Amino acid sequence: FQNPNTMRDRTETLDVPLRSRNPYEPSSSGYSRQISSDMPRGVERLRLQIVDFDEEIDRLKAKQLVSTRGMVCDIEQATDSGIRAVASLEDQDAALDRIEKGLEQIESDVGVMKKNLRRMRSCCGLGHYYFKYIRSPILRMLMGRRHAKSRSESTMGGPLVITLSQREKPTVVRRESQRAQSVRGPTDSLTAEDLEIERNLERVDDGVRTLKEVAFDIHTQLEIQRPKIDRLNKLVEENDISIGGANRTVKKLLNE
Repeated sequence: FQNPNTMRDRTETLDVPLRSRNPYEPSSSGYSRQISSDMPRGVERLRLQIVDFDEEIDRLKAKQLVSTRGMVCDIEQATDSGIRAVASLEDQDAALDRIEKGLEQIESDVGVMKKNLRRMRSCCGLGHYYFKYIRSPILRMLMGRRHAKSRSESTMGGPLVITLSQREKPTVVRRESQRAQSVRGPTDSLTAEDLEIERNLERVDDGVRTLKEVAFDIHTQLEIQRPKIDRLNKLVEENDISIGGANRTVKKLLNE
């Protein structure tokens, strides 16, 4: 036994596909009335979506503006740090030149001290060792060659010295940014935020180019100072050896 109301509802639901064969055609008058009543709501929903897209564009534009400002600030800080590093390296180069001159003066003073010690040995009755070698012309010739060779090695054996006046610093050529070249034409459609973003990006491009030049200057300074440091280490070792030999000679003279 079935309820007649249930049977009537079932026949109405079964009659819906029979009445609307076309899927795009409304099946009943009630459905068409529902579509006609929903049309203004759909248009309003579409309009709201367009407004939301505009808000999203404004939000992204504001975020991009903040990002470009941060990039400009970071680039300026990095450029200032690089310039200070180059200035410190130039001061260090000048200090290395002064240290090298001081070590060369110490080396010449040690040479004079050795000569005076040899004279002292000859005056203290120890000159027969020296004159024993002088009597032999062959040994005298060998000693002269040895001294000439040592002088030539000390004057010509070291690496090439590059002073501050001989360095050629790279010339800074300011080229127009590629972004500035690409963005040309009518700017009536650009807002103030768009123009500020473009200016910030141009400043970032210039800052990156300046950082490349600063890095090149730092590399040049390091390449100049590396042989100087090696030469200073060699001079320090030679002075230590010379001073140690002079101390032994003085102790020997005092004991005798």
